Amino acid sequence: MQIIRGNTTTAGKGAFAINFWLNVNTMNPGSGTLLALGTAGVPGSWYPLLNISNSSSGGTNLQLVTNVNSPTSSPYNFNIQLNTYYWVQLQFSYYSTTSTASSAVMSATYTINGATVQQDIPVTWSADNFTTGQIANRLKFFASNFVSYFIDDLVIQSVSGADPTWPLGAGVWPTPETEPAISARRIYAVNATGNGSLTQWTPSGAEPNWQSATDTTGANYVTANATGQTDTYKWNIPAVSDVRAVVMRGNSNRYQNIQWSFKTSSSSGVTQMTTANGPSRYIAVAESDGTNPWTTASLTAGEFRQTSR
Repeated sequence: MQIIRGNTTTAGKGAFAINFWLNVNTMNPGSGTLLALGTAGVPGSWYPLLNISNSSSGGTNLQLVTNVNSPTSSPYNFNIQLNTYYWVQLQFSYYSTTSTASSAVMSATYTINGATVQQDIPVTWSADNFTTGQIANRLKFFASNFVSYFIDDLVIQSVSGADPTWPLGAGVWPTPETEPAISARRIYAVNATGNGSLTQWTPSGAEPNWQSATDTTGANYVTANATGQTDTYKWNIPAVSDVRAVVMRGNSNRYQNIQWSFKTSSSSGVTQMTTANGPSRYIAVAESDGTNPWTTASLTAGEFRQTSR
């Protein structure tokens, strides 16, 4: 998230959003930061984005900041119940019209469980926690002995004015809604369960191709002996609806190009990763074409495939 490069950067602009499920298990009286925006350059510097507090009079509250330099100063308090999941959406925008610190503008929109509780509110920024040139590129989740909580299905969105795909025209300042809201969703991790229609790679031992290819210990593996060889793998998923994307992650310890693809009964997608040298780690994403929604049946009938190039 290469945003907020110092609030004296002339005409700097960006937008980012963090979306996740939050479940607070236990909390003793007190308050503290749950989530902050940090920089790799100075590990001890950050901008608090989400605080939490607990008191006998006010109960347990998420504190949605209105001042990143003093997050407990006039926050928006959202009361929560323990052991309950909340879909939290934090959308922010930033821009600076001149080279003076006073021109820096930060805004936020906060949404809980699909209901917007604060929209396009100004966020006070009285002093810069980073120096010019330091890039906000770390999300920091804090641990404390007075609160126990769970974060699940984290989705991060980010774009800055330096990006070639900046979604706004020249001279147009962003709002928190520049990064569109993401509705509540679940991210499932699933594994291969059998060979697909093609088994052209060679397993290292007696295990079948799908089991060798997905051995997390590295003891078993599959190898392509020529270009154009394809392995496909079957998989099973839980009962789901409104599937937006599937993601495949793999490892290669050879100096080779691999093309990944995924095909269901209604749509397919291909992403290729070219490895110049050394071991590769790659991610392939296949998204719905928008006309034939994916179902549990079509995804279970689908296959992941890898082809040597």
